[in-house]
Parts: sequence; C-alpha cells; structure tokens
Amino acid sequence: MINKLEVLLEDLKKSEDKNITVALMCNRIKDILKDEPKMITSRDELKEHDIIVLRNGDELVLDEYNDFRDISDEPCNGITDLYCLTDDLKSSDGDKINDVIQVKRPVYTTVFKRDTYKELTVKEISDLLGYDVKIVKE
Repeated sequence: MINKLEVLLEDLKKSEDKNITVALMCNRIKDILKDEPKMITSRDELKEHDIIVLRNGDELVLDEYNDFRDISDEPCNGITDLYCLTDDLKSSDGDKINDVIQVKRPVYTTVFKRDTYKELTVKEISDLLGYDVKIVKE
C-alpha cells in the first residue's frame, strides 16, 4: 500500500492542474484503502477459499461446504470443518496444536476488463466538474 501511495504523491507533484488532481488522488486513495485486506477476528469471518495455517504447520483450505481440505487435497486430520474451530479460531477440542495461527485470503488480479463508457449530458458533466462547460468541436 505504501508504494501505491508514494506513486500517487509523485503523480500529484508532476500534475499541472492541482484542483482536479487532488480530487482524483482522493478517489484513488479511497480505492487503494478499500482494497487493503481487513484482519479477521472470528470464525464467522472466514470465507470460501481462505487458507488457515495451524500451529502444527498444516495449511487447510475452506471449501464451499464449510469443510477444510489439505492444500494437497487430502482429507484433514483434526480440523475437518468450520465447526471444529471456536469463534476465536482455536481448536474446539482444546488441542493447541490445531489452533489457527494465520489466515490467508487469496487476492485476485484482474486479467481482463472490457472498456466501457458512460453517456452524460452537458449538465451532468458540469455537475461532476463543479463548473459550467461548453462543448466545442475538435
């Protein structure tokens, strides 16, 4: 996140129209912060495809049925489903070796995005920019 913010600051320094640039930068910063993962604190926040790392080193993936599968797709010993964990991500059988010590959430990268456009009236453009505009031919 810090690298993305540093790039934005450099862009701001290079920009000529500071008013428009500051507004755009604020929106970009909001997008960056929105993408930052939220730390989870309970079992109910686990999602499909999350990977839990147990104290014993096992890595398990949560599937769509709330069951855990070993990364190698083998059945799990001990922690078999979401309900084998307490709300605070400890083993419900009290065996500390099966307590969760880390949760990893896959991050997906966009590899395809169709270009789209939005039709706006002159009034809508003016409202978005905050001042009147006049359309001229290029």
